Amino acid sequence: MSEPELPDEVLKEKWEYLVMSWYFAHWDSMSDPYETADEVAADFAPPVGCRPLFRPLLRPLLRYSPGPAVGTLVDRWRAYLDERVASLGSKVR
Repeated sequence: MSEPELPDEVLKEKWEYLVMSWYFAHWDSMSDPYETADEVAADFAPPVGCRPLFRPLLRPLLRYSPGPAVGTLVDRWRAYLDERVASLGSKVR
């Protein structure tokens, strides 16, 4: 029996979570984790010319993100991962 096919957006969200989770787990081994956060967010950004420039869930993980940034980048990254686990779990059941 094959698994049900997931919409492209859900697959993209899963990959985004996996990549962000791996980087978070290896935070201490990166030479500049803040730059890495910016680069990873850019990798998952919509095509040029589309709005918003970055996926809304990734904005709090950026160094130079407009709007209120509560807590440290590490705190925000951990909160992002926790929220994504809860959200993705509900999309594939």
